[in-house]
Amino acid sequence: MEIKLREMTYGDVYDIYEANIGNVKKYFYDFGDLESAKSWVRLAMKDVRCNIKREYCVEVDGKFAGLFGFWLDGGDSTEVSLWLSPCFQNKGVAKHALQLLEEVILQWGIFCINYMADSENAISQKLALSCGYIPMHLDAITNANFFYKELGNTTR
Repeated sequence: MEIKLREMTYGDVYDIYEANIGNVKKYFYDFGDLESAKSWVRLAMKDVRCNIKREYCVEVDGKFAGLFGFWLDGGDSTEVSLWLSPCFQNKGVAKHALQLLEEVILQWGIFCINYMADSENAISQKLALSCGYIPMHLDAITNANFFYKELGNTTR
């Protein structure tokens, strides 16, 4: 199984939409229709053009599997966003893709990753722990567990 990341493009909207039909839990966007998916991709691409965020498609053997991204705020830390189509879950894809994303993040000179997982999303929390993320706290307002991880040489 070949897993890779590539930068998201406008052309990915159809794959993103199709991967979400009937598969969305509360942890990702429920587009409802193709136009909603197009609007989301347009906004995400605007963030990319403005250097606010980086968004990557996860591919497994050349097939669209999900979206992983991270925010750029000019500092040495970031928050990641992850979504993987259910048909690729529980196969090691998310763990490998997150490790690939960490390599990309390091190339941007970012050394600390913040990871947020809904408190009801046990699989996401397990992924964070299995990738070496350290639990920080549960936010009572967002009902999310926060984790962090330092990358590379942290003596800056």
